[in-house]
Amino acid sequence: MDLGPAYYTVLVRHDSDQSPWSTAALSSHGWVLGTETGALLLCGAGSLSRWTPQHSQHRRLTVTPGWYSVTIRGHQQAEGPDDAAYEFALTSASTRPVFHADLDQPVRINDDGR
Repeated sequence: MDLGPAYYTVLVRHDSDQSPWSTAALSSHGWVLGTETGALLLCGAGSLSRWTPQHSQHRRLTVTPGWYSVTIRGHQQAEGPDDAAYEFALTSASTRPVFHADLDQPVRINDDGR
């Protein structure tokens, strides 16, 4: 996704729920998420190289098990001291959606790499 190191506000929501931000600086459609249990774990990409499942900075959340089409929206206005905000808007699907996200589209919303 080509995000630089920074602090981000992250929101995972159903697409029918209203976003707390009015206008996105970027929007990337066509991502796919599947979960058999509904348990999700949010962490930085750096955590994957030294995986510690119970790390205190990982955030856990639960969604209904199944398939989702995902839109990633980036916002320059973040909460508190965070540098930016990203939301993952989930749309339920009865079968696995077709992946059609543009992998060449940058998801950085600031010129300094955030």
